[in-house]
Amino acid sequence: MSHISTISTEGLEFDIETIKALCKRQGWEFLDQKTFVWYENDKGVCDYAIRIPGCRYELGIIRAESGYTVQADFWDSGGLSQVLGAHGEAFKQLYLQEGDIAWAESKNYAWEDAPSGVTGARKLVMYVNDDFGGGDW
Repeated sequence: MSHISTISTEGLEFDIETIKALCKRQGWEFLDQKTFVWYENDKGVCDYAIRIPGCRYELGIIRAESGYTVQADFWDSGGLSQVLGAHGEAFKQLYLQEGDIAWAESKNYAWEDAPSGVTGARKLVMYVNDDFGGGDW
């Protein structure tokens, strides 16, 4: 039985530069390798992989027609579900946030990543002009 799942994108196409930036910001390893580790002895085939510290399994980044898809084994023992959710929901959220950060930085906007309530969710706050209290950005 396969444990491999594709992280749902629903119209979103992952781009490799944003994935690399996400890995760097999160302290994950972006690997230029053609396989990723999952439950089975056979490794999953991919174009790139991501290794998250503390996880036994890796994410596989696979080239698609327009962009990339992300596959992984989210079985509990591999550790990815504890970091990214049962189906990788947090990866998608972090990826979208990384794209927003890149956009904000391209406009010289200040930003901060902050907890949002008691759910553990995150929010990205961007400041335009002097909304952040001034200063050099």
